[in-house]
Amino acid sequence: MIFDRFRKQKERSADSPANPSDAQARDQTESREFLTGDAAIDRRSLQLLLDTMAEVGTTLDLDRLLVDLVDKSIETTRSERGFLLLTDEQAGDEAVPGTIEPALNVRVARMLGGKDIPLDTGYSTSVARKVFSTGAPIANVVQSSQQALDLGQSVYDLKLRAVMCVPLESRGQRYGAIYVDSRAERLEFTGRDLAFFAALSQQLAVSLDNARLYTESVERARLTKELELARRIQKQLLPEPSDLPADLEAGLWFEAAAEASGDTYDFVVGADGSVCVLVGDVSGHGIGPALIAHSAQAAITSYLEVLKEPADVLRRLDRRFARTVETGSFMSMFVARIEHREDGGRQVRYVNGGHGCAWHVHAQGVDALATSGPALGVADGFDYVAPAPRRLETGDLLFLCSDGLTEARNRERDLFGEARILEVLRRAHGKGAQAVVDELRTACEAFSNGFDDDVMLVAIAAKPTRSGRPH
Repeated sequence: MIFDRFRKQKERSADSPANPSDAQARDQTESREFLTGDAAIDRRSLQLLLDTMAEVGTTLDLDRLLVDLVDKSIETTRSERGFLLLTDEQAGDEAVPGTIEPALNVRVARMLGGKDIPLDTGYSTSVARKVFSTGAPIANVVQSSQQALDLGQSVYDLKLRAVMCVPLESRGQRYGAIYVDSRAERLEFTGRDLAFFAALSQQLAVSLDNARLYTESVERARLTKELELARRIQKQLLPEPSDLPADLEAGLWFEAAAEASGDTYDFVVGADGSVCVLVGDVSGHGIGPALIAHSAQAAITSYLEVLKEPADVLRRLDRRFARTVETGSFMSMFVARIEHREDGGRQVRYVNGGHGCAWHVHAQGVDALATSGPALGVADGFDYVAPAPRRLETGDLLFLCSDGLTEARNRERDLFGEARILEVLRRAHGKGAQAVVDELRTACEAFSNGFDDDVMLVAIAAKPTRSGRPH
């Protein structure tokens, strides 16, 4: 029943040490229950309580509920002022730190007539602290200066005549208290008033908890919707290669570990028949790394319109990264330019900023494309230098991936590793870009027990034209 909790609180209060004022309140409580036996009085009291519960219980707006909670407390107890005190975890940004102790803060402060008062307005912090720590309600009528001092210095200083406070508890969790007071000499809190206030606070606590759970569920739904939108936008920003020259073929596979990924790639086809390919991997997961990744992708695409040297592109991006990205974030980046040689074939000029997963597959074997320097954001102003160009003959391919492939794990937590990648790449010459990507995807999916990181595979291969040789 709704009053069982109050009866248990009385038992706890009776077992705990108390000063004379507390003893007086306890005697009143024990001698007068909420129900008096007078049918007319009890009917009015129950109706007031039920009407208050119904009004507060239908409110799911958390901020409005908190104010209603205090206003109803003032109204039902005929007090002058009311305060809602919440733990740090519940209080949120509007709390005034240190109002009582690190555990509690004032969230709402109101006066009779439904008016706000400053959150730092004085009240009996000692009463609130005791109620919150013990879980036992307190109702005191101050009849002398000594009784005021026994309750606390603030009661004496504020000349308070009556003070009442009950804990806010719901589902076994104590997360605050409701406090009311008055300086009116005519007001006397009785045990029945305290029973009424305790019953009301129980329903208010449940309503507050329900509103909090509702707000959290709405926020989760909103976040889920926004993340799904981010995922769709990101998918649109990661393009399928198109308009590639006839002698080049690209292959792709991308699997995000979360709704938004810090991996990015792009293909930029030049008017001179060149193709630039980039692969980047930002540290971390989620919306933040995804924004960084696609900002870098957009910047590089713009740089490639005017800069021919991949090293110049990476140096400029590194300077931009240092200016705009917070310390602690970094991004590996591989940029390659596949262009015509004077003898009619293809060559690759590339620069590798800390991206360890890059290989050149050719007829004689597989070469790792060594890094040209650290990831972006690690050494501000690093002077990246591109190695000598590499020939890209018919059947050759560049294979690039994020570390999500090498770090994929099976049920025994073994890594997929580079050895398994190289096992596939050693047989990859002449197979074509998408065929190699598909073979590695199949091997990875068969090996792994889900993905803890984003997985991105990009390949670009030189294939013969009608003349039997690269264009």
